[in-house]
Amino acid sequence: MILKKAVSNILRTADIKLCKLSVYQELAGELETSRRVLANTWHKKVEKLNLSDLKIYCISLSDSQARRQEILEMKNKFGLSLEFVDAIDGRSCSKEEIQASTEREIRWNSLNGYINEIKYSGEAACSLSHIKAWEAIIDEGVEQAIIIEDDVFLRACEITIPIDAEFVFLSTRVNRNHDGEASGDHPHGSEAYYLTNSCARKLLEIMRVLVMPVDIQWLPQIESLIADNHIMTEFTNKELPTFTAYVLTGIFGLSHHSSISLIPRD
Repeated sequence: MILKKAVSNILRTADIKLCKLSVYQELAGELETSRRVLANTWHKKVEKLNLSDLKIYCISLSDSQARRQEILEMKNKFGLSLEFVDAIDGRSCSKEEIQASTEREIRWNSLNGYINEIKYSGEAACSLSHIKAWEAIIDEGVEQAIIIEDDVFLRACEITIPIDAEFVFLSTRVNRNHDGEASGDHPHGSEAYYLTNSCARKLLEIMRVLVMPVDIQWLPQIESLIADNHIMTEFTNKELPTFTAYVLTGIFGLSHHSSISLIPRD
């Protein structure tokens, strides 16, 4: 009888703990939802945009058929206006071959060993691929566009952004301040972003000489980081344009492909 009562008490305690755990998990889910809503709240005039109304450029290696198929499925699911930009392939090219493919100067290892100086053919190829997408925006006269890499998936088809936004990070790897502007110690990532035609022109000027990977080299010219005296402002060039960069978290997520590098390290 004593043993039976002890077992019953243990089971009752376990049920209570499981119930509490379930409640905690539910509350955690609600808090995360609230956090995401609050994180994307703007303190200024905004405009709503549907991604199906915007031109989307997807940077992808021409032989990445599996990735392209997933992007096409995403395009069809959400009714997107999307075109592929054939990425510059840095997998088998030497630095000399990469340099010969562009009129832009690539300054390899030019920052005295700084961790983010451009070192690899693949980094230069990635930067040149984004430049290719910006040039397409300008050549086609597109006023507002989204650029993605082929290792993302879409979570939400409607975005709300400040009306003065030139550039908006649309992934999850950049922090934002209370005004929604890019901030934090290590903002990085070029896998998904919104930009205007005028911002594409600015970025082309900022990247006229390649010294760092694309998602690092644009940081010193971001106005909110300059205002915060971010560590990257060591490289701010007053002769180059600056731009406003906001953050809208979680519109795109990184797919399982993101951990599979197509660029070998040399």
